[in-house]
Amino acid sequence: MIQQRLGTFPFSVGPVRAGLLAAALCAPVGAWAQRVGKPAAEPAPATMEASFGRSALRATTFKAGTTVLNLSVLTFALGSATDALILSLGLGASAWTIYTVNGYLWDYFDPPPAPLPGQPYDAEASAIRTTKKFATVKPIAVADKYLWIYFYTGSAATSATWGTVTAVVNLGYYYLNEMVWDWYDWTTYAAEPQR
Repeated sequence: MIQQRLGTFPFSVGPVRAGLLAAALCAPVGAWAQRVGKPAAEPAPATMEASFGRSALRATTFKAGTTVLNLSVLTFALGSATDALILSLGLGASAWTIYTVNGYLWDYFDPPPAPLPGQPYDAEASAIRTTKKFATVKPIAVADKYLWIYFYTGSAATSATWGTVTAVVNLGYYYLNEMVWDWYDWTTYAAEPQR
């Protein structure tokens, strides 16, 4: 009856042959059953390693410059070079710790990318990263500065006024210091033989 509907087959399909044909079509064949695996993951881009020593050097050059800036501004504000020197050195010591720890944590948790051979220094990427670092460190550093000035002078007005003035004066120097260090790290890392 099936043959009448479908016409004649060139070969006879019996139940055994039909079962073998179905099994062959359904059986996993090497090419059919190959597992589609995930493509090999691209290796993560190389990054510069965090270094407490490098973070301390960055903070040292920054605090050396800001101590001179603070000394000149606070000498005017306090009317005494001796008072300004004492206050500037105290500010420098505590802020050095804040900047060193902040720089190290940034390098540890979000290290800058290592330069590829022949890749030029990316000032824009450095400025963006410096802005992020600035946004995390400056509130702590400014609070530290206000406290130092307040405890030294006993005046909230002097603290607010001259703390703000020194914070603004130090802003440009922070960017200059960070950008120069980023450029230096970039060029020295690119020149070193990599492991």
